[in-house]
Amino acid sequence: MNSKSIENTLALLERSMDATISRGKLIASNVAHSETPGYKAVDLDFEQVLARIKGEKQVVMARTHRAHLEDSFFQAHFPLRYRLEAQGELRADGNTVSLEEELAKSAGNQVRFQALTQALNRIFANLREAITEGGRR
Repeated sequence: MNSKSIENTLALLERSMDATISRGKLIASNVAHSETPGYKAVDLDFEQVLARIKGEKQVVMARTHRAHLEDSFFQAHFPLRYRLEAQGELRADGNTVSLEEELAKSAGNQVRFQALTQALNRIFANLREAITEGGRR
């Protein structure tokens, strides 16, 4: 793996982790508004985000600070999906949040984030080994 490949892989992992964080915020917002009349549940299609990120020839890092542009990047590139009434549980108050569905999505999102973290840790462990052990034998 050359340095450009490692750089692109790290950027892909970073964007993917950012997407899971953004999705986690949306899920938390849905749960927080589970009793708000008329609230429509929102979500981010992670597979669409990942396909778009992977389709980029070169992942460009445009943010200068993680907290400043995170939401604007995803809002600009991936509009939120509102759960249609036919897809979600329609309650008399017009709220479409299903707590069971949100909890299931949250668990899946956490598993995805952990997998991305493990992949990132593996890359750094390999780099560390190459730096400290390479050529000593």
